[in-house]
Amino acid sequence: MENEQKNETALEHSTRENMGVGKKGSSKILWIVFGVLVLVLLVFGVYFIFFKTSSKEIYETSIQNLFLSVDGSLNELEEKTAFLENADQSVLYEGSLNLSFDDNTMSALALYTYDYRIGLDYVDDKAEVALTMREDEREVLSLALYVLDEMGYIESEDLFEGLLSAPVTNSGSFHQDITLDYTMIRSLLDKTEKALLNVLDENKMEAVKKNVTIKETSRDVTDHILTIDSDMLWNFVYGLSQDISNDADLVTRLANFLEVSEEDITASLNSLQKEDFDFSVPVEVHLYTEGKDVVGFTVVEEDIEYIVGSVLEDNVEITFQDETGASLITIQQTNSSISFLLSAEETTMSLSYDKEANTLVFDFDSPVDELAFTVEMNIQTETESDEVSHETITGNISSTSGEDTLALSFEVENTTTLNADIADINTSAARSVDSLTEEELNTILENLQTILMNEENIMDFISQIIEDYATV
Repeated sequence: MENEQKNETALEHSTRENMGVGKKGSSKILWIVFGVLVLVLLVFGVYFIFFKTSSKEIYETSIQNLFLSVDGSLNELEEKTAFLENADQSVLYEGSLNLSFDDNTMSALALYTYDYRIGLDYVDDKAEVALTMREDEREVLSLALYVLDEMGYIESEDLFEGLLSAPVTNSGSFHQDITLDYTMIRSLLDKTEKALLNVLDENKMEAVKKNVTIKETSRDVTDHILTIDSDMLWNFVYGLSQDISNDADLVTRLANFLEVSEEDITASLNSLQKEDFDFSVPVEVHLYTEGKDVVGFTVVEEDIEYIVGSVLEDNVEITFQDETGASLITIQQTNSSISFLLSAEETTMSLSYDKEANTLVFDFDSPVDELAFTVEMNIQTETESDEVSHETITGNISSTSGEDTLALSFEVENTTTLNADIADINTSAARSVDSLTEEELNTILENLQTILMNEENIMDFISQIIEDYATV
């Protein structure tokens, strides 16, 4: 009897061990159960994350990604302009320009090199522009222009003695031309993003399955529709205006940028009225997604698609259309390039920039006026120090006007120096252009004529121009 009980106990223990129910076996079963639960949760989690994401979350993510992309582009722009932003006193550009032409008529001009010196003084608001035309080391003609205290001064030892002066109005401040307040721009972008996210309302959204054509490809997507009405638009504008108005630093920066008083900025923001943003026909925004990925979008008013976009891989394209569906503006961006196309009737204008090659291309085509031209430019920059950089700019220009065509290539070797000394001139002996006598004017013209007559290349060029003009 005692042996039977022992055998039963041994059998029960062996069975429990084989089933994993002992102290160690219990752990095994718990891990198996836990693993199954985790697997189930993962399956349902993936399902809800990738297939049950709400339209509001889709819009929130899209808005955040959009502003993240804009911020990245802004950072790139700031890096490229950071060198000039260090110029708080002056900037000086010095270099030379060389040309080459496909046209024999213009090729005479390619035999010369054109040296230049362009200086802008921000402290005293003065400027200088000096140009010299030379053949190898021989100077052909030089001319310099200075601007100081709203007066222009011309100097050319080849044509006349001393300085000639003439009034220059609305010269303004040279410093404004290169100053860009990135802090202000980022603050405005941050507040705009916040205002957009704050007005998103799930009650004004719906999601439907449909088939759409994106970039000539049929796709099964989820269409997340957001209806924008007057209330939503007003809430966005009001929220943004109040956020700006309450930011004293931003108001100051905006006032400086717009050249108005801070009181004017605040008054304008506080004078906004809801009725100014009232429209009877709501606007619908459609975001098309495959899974969680946005692949396209449209902005629709009364069944008219005014904005059409696609987001495929690293290629984003946005087209602004008129009521007939004709493209007005197209913007395309990839990881390595950005392009802009403007269409008006039959005229097109495009601008594209290749980030990797650092190449800029501008195209203009107007069949109506029989005019077209293309400018392609490559810029290579080498920074020598915090205040000196060297730029090599090469490019091509081609143009067509009716039956006339012109093609040229150019190369610029430039040195940019920040906070350099801009040449001072003694203006005490300057003479007004209006005070020149007829004899003095004739002398200047004779000097110019002598220079030109001694330049066989230039005379050939002028003769050819006259001959071509006479046959028209």
